[in-house]
Amino acid sequence: MLKGYYISKDGVKINLIGYDFDSYISFLGSCPTEKDFIQVDRGIETEEGRKYSNWKDLYIQVNTGDIKVDDITVDDEQVDFNVEFFSRMGSIIRGMKSICIPQREEDFYNLSTNAEFGSKGIYNYEYFGQKISLIENQIERLEYHNGDEVLFLEDVYSEPVPMSKNTRKQRKFALVLDEFSRVDDLQVTGMEEFLQSSDVSSDDVYSLAEIIERNPDKSYVWLKDRKYHIINDLDVFKTIAKRIYKHPLEVGFDTETTGLNITFKSITGQGDQLVGFIFTIKPTKAEMKKIKDLGLEDDILYADSWYIPIAHKNIKNIVEEGEVRTFMETYLKPILEQKMIVCHNGSFDSKVMFIYGIKMNLMHDTMILLRLSYGAENTSMRLGLKPNSKRFLGRDSFELSDFVEGKWGSGNVTFADLPYESVMYYACPDTDNMMELLELAKRENWWDRWGMRRVYELEVQFSRVVAYQEFYGHHVAVHKIAKLRRQLEEDVEKYSSLIFEIAGYTLNLRSAPQLKKLLFEDLGMPVVEYTDSGAPSTSKDALKKFKGMTKEDGSPKYPIADYILKYRDASKLMSDFIKNIDTISTPDGFMFSSVKQFLETGRVSVSNPNYQSYNDTVKKYISPRKGYYMMDSDYSSVEIRIMMSMAQEQAMIDYLFDPDSDYHTLKASQMFSIPYELVSKTQRGAAKGVNFGIVYGMGDASLGENVTGVRSAESTNYGAKLRKLYFKGMDVTEDFIAKNLEKAVANRYAETYFGRRRYFPPNMRIGSVKRQGGNHPIQGTAADLYKQAMVNLYANIIERDWWGKFLLPCFVHDEIVMEAHNSINPAIAMKLVRESLMLDLEGWCPLYIGFGFGSHWYNAKKTEVPVQLQQEIIDKYGVKGFPFWGGNIHELYEWEVRQIYDYKVRRIREYLEDSETHDKVISPVISAFLFEVMPYVKSLDKLRGVVEELRKVENTEEYIEENIESIIPTYFQLDKCGVHLDKFLEPHSVFMDDFEMKWDDYCKAKESSELVYLDRYITFEEAEKFVEIALSVAEDIANYEFLTGLATTEVEIGGIAKSLEAFGQAFGLEDLVATANLQEPGAVEASESEPQEEEYMPNLEEEDKEVVMAEYIKGFGYYRDYEERVLYISGANDGLLSYMLNFILQNGGLSKRNGEDYKSAKLSYQEGSSDYVSVRFVLEDNKVHPTVLYLPSKQASRVCSMTVQVKRQLGV
Repeated sequence: MLKGYYISKDGVKINLIGYDFDSYISFLGSCPTEKDFIQVDRGIETEEGRKYSNWKDLYIQVNTGDIKVDDITVDDEQVDFNVEFFSRMGSIIRGMKSICIPQREEDFYNLSTNAEFGSKGIYNYEYFGQKISLIENQIERLEYHNGDEVLFLEDVYSEPVPMSKNTRKQRKFALVLDEFSRVDDLQVTGMEEFLQSSDVSSDDVYSLAEIIERNPDKSYVWLKDRKYHIINDLDVFKTIAKRIYKHPLEVGFDTETTGLNITFKSITGQGDQLVGFIFTIKPTKAEMKKIKDLGLEDDILYADSWYIPIAHKNIKNIVEEGEVRTFMETYLKPILEQKMIVCHNGSFDSKVMFIYGIKMNLMHDTMILLRLSYGAENTSMRLGLKPNSKRFLGRDSFELSDFVEGKWGSGNVTFADLPYESVMYYACPDTDNMMELLELAKRENWWDRWGMRRVYELEVQFSRVVAYQEFYGHHVAVHKIAKLRRQLEEDVEKYSSLIFEIAGYTLNLRSAPQLKKLLFEDLGMPVVEYTDSGAPSTSKDALKKFKGMTKEDGSPKYPIADYILKYRDASKLMSDFIKNIDTISTPDGFMFSSVKQFLETGRVSVSNPNYQSYNDTVKKYISPRKGYYMMDSDYSSVEIRIMMSMAQEQAMIDYLFDPDSDYHTLKASQMFSIPYELVSKTQRGAAKGVNFGIVYGMGDASLGENVTGVRSAESTNYGAKLRKLYFKGMDVTEDFIAKNLEKAVANRYAETYFGRRRYFPPNMRIGSVKRQGGNHPIQGTAADLYKQAMVNLYANIIERDWWGKFLLPCFVHDEIVMEAHNSINPAIAMKLVRESLMLDLEGWCPLYIGFGFGSHWYNAKKTEVPVQLQQEIIDKYGVKGFPFWGGNIHELYEWEVRQIYDYKVRRIREYLEDSETHDKVISPVISAFLFEVMPYVKSLDKLRGVVEELRKVENTEEYIEENIESIIPTYFQLDKCGVHLDKFLEPHSVFMDDFEMKWDDYCKAKESSELVYLDRYITFEEAEKFVEIALSVAEDIANYEFLTGLATTEVEIGGIAKSLEAFGQAFGLEDLVATANLQEPGAVEASESEPQEEEYMPNLEEEDKEVVMAEYIKGFGYYRDYEERVLYISGANDGLLSYMLNFILQNGGLSKRNGEDYKSAKLSYQEGSSDYVSVRFVLEDNKVHPTVLYLPSKQASRVCSMTVQVKRQLGV
């Protein structure tokens, strides 16, 4: 929290407490004396004299161009605020932040400084004697002295104070920032490029006439009849803005910027900026009549499009640079927030407007419209506005690349450099065409034609959430990157060692042949997938199948598969994340990933960086930004809940209302005809495999393979039997799935609950159509529900005035990572998340969520508050918040962990006390709680032992010198006990992280040489400080109660009986455990044999791919296997083979002759990328030739079409 004060030149003082939200800085201001008060607030003039208000804390908000304060009134009359006082105070605060450019940062010119990227935490700046320090772009300390005028702010630890406005409206005063625009303090040497941007000459930019001449295949004639204008007269714009604001229909809007890097840092000039914007409205019928009757066709007020320049070099701008924000707030904000706005890729335009605090009321997005209509049937369709203006409207448009030689953006030319005519005829047609495209869609009713009305509205609103995420990004603890690098290196070493231990020898884990030899020859693992050439596969999907296989006791059957996957994850993060950290992150740790809004399934994909690929190690370093805490929430068993709700399987819907319900155990109980409590791990595992197999639309062969781990005639038969058992008593669900398959085959598309359609190509085989047709209604609905939840959450954030304070940094399938400012009480935040995500759909079972707080992504994700406990917390604290909240996330996290374990202990105790459960088999839920609580008790026992060792340490020079090498590893064992200790360790993390790395360096050096001494790595002063911290931490831990009512940690645990006995000892409940006499499931033998049911044969139409393939090759000359991503071409005819081989190579196909490009494509394909398909040739005897080509997927349909044409022409 910022605390400080401002004293004006005439001695008037105001005390300030508040927060720096970067885009704005909010304060509560209070006057220390009555004299100060009446100078700040002069009250109102009455007949009796001046009358004053009585505010104590005035809400103040400093924006980039103005300062806002509460609109205080006395007797309904505005008080006479000291405008000069507030304007001057705000100008100093914002002005000092604006001077913070790299060239003013200390050490900028010190070439000898070679600090590691991100290692600097505080950035100090000086401006003509005035000083400011920033951490993560937020004010850490500000000192301004100008004679008697003083402004001082410092970030200090304090309990959070809600920044709430006292009045519905605020008064706004302009800032005067001229004082902070000087550059004569900057060094010139070596900075000419920074200070002097080279002018772009006319020779660098092609004129419109030159472009037309260079593109004879395009026609721009239609532009002659369009009425476009550039508006740089403010009075003229006011008239136009008034017409737009009164317009009853949609308003087309678009922006032009200096580039695509639009983030919250653009607010302070650190990213790309707005150059200009365009408006288009289509006249109403009444206006059209008026235009015609009065001959107003050429009136500027009724133009087709208006372009308003904001930051051009060769065109007069609408206002001066310092007036832009006021202009945007005065004229654009009312239009964009209240009218029905139409954009093309509105997510980007929303980000641009976020710079000015404008949250657009986006109602239509023509890019989304195209994607859900024509683009749904052809997923490779280009969605750009210009190509689709040509396709649907017959209008050619100028491209940015037309104006320059080569690729746009590769030279010095920006949009701000273009001349008047070029700007007008590039920008204005976009909104014009966009509105015409929308009108076309209305006339042809695209919404009903593609059944997309509901999902379209959802996607348009979700695009605003995408913009919000991209604008604020996510944050990495960049000052700990060196430690993260070391941990990933340790992961690589750890998992490779585990693999080598199982293998009995070392090998190159990046070598597919060596890995295949290890897995399939040396270890005898079954082949679960094959490559294009028919060789056993070690792909990610194959390894995941191995990872899912278990022994009868539930332990992994092939642990090496998990080790290989983790090795690959760590290696990939080293190469993609760590090595590129200086390009994907800002120096203060912000990363702005790009979100692709929807795949065919409706889910989002992420890139640069792909946070969805972060492993647990990296997630420990994805931290909240300064002054924020982190939360994580995801849906629980959402796909099962969706399937039962959509099918309206009432008995299951009723069952799933219970948060303790375990669907997999229930199904195993029903399938194997045994009591619920007696279901074994193996039976539950089999049921779980079937449950998810049904959801994923698997056929009998895939279902059998999913459960047994192998594909064979026997496993297919077993899968068929399990399928039949699964649907016992669930005729409604079986009918629901069957109808989904029938609809998919008949319609060639599948549909979600929200109406999202996934279309299937006409040449996709029936089996694949059925699989995806069964899967999409469920998984696609899960994606839709997630997006609806995000839309709800974002709307609630805006409604509560939490915009910029409650952030949504990461979307991961059915999980959302969140950050909230410390001024938002976590209990109230938790309540908002539950209300937003737990959608209440009529006739559906509840959509329960997992939820957790944390100091980083990992512990927020891993610490999940049970559903019933969530409700208890909200009932108690959801309105007023946690009374103990003081802004310390580590203390909150410790409280949360204790609450979770106390809750589970309470549930076990209540179960033991219930006489109805005595002498019976223990409930699976209670046994699960038991197996979570008791290992934690053992972890506390391990922690107790380490703490006792540390407390024996003597803080004397002699003792430290003799024992430091044993004290250090003992201390670092604290973090390996399985107990979260951030509350105790984090306050010392900066020193201890650095100390630990020095210790690691010493240990590694010592391994290779005996002549290594500790004092070369760690000074005695550092060792003394280390011991002092270690003793303090040990004492704090020893005095902390981790579990309520814990009597002892010295217990032995094992199976259920042993753990129950240990539970009684740990919590002093031995008598209660003995009285309850709970039984283990193993006490009653349960049959684990194969289910004895009548024969049930699989549907061979789905499984006999070879027959279908042979028919396609014979009839069309090709067969495309969408599941395996292989395109088979007939090679039986020499003429067809020769022609198609050349055609493929001329259209992006790659052979071994292409060298590195071929290897890169092959690797991409093997890693599961959809960017390439492999091409194989089928010879006369139906044998597949060993040659493999790789073809860009977008060219595959073209190759198929050409194959059919050539085959017909050759008469084969």
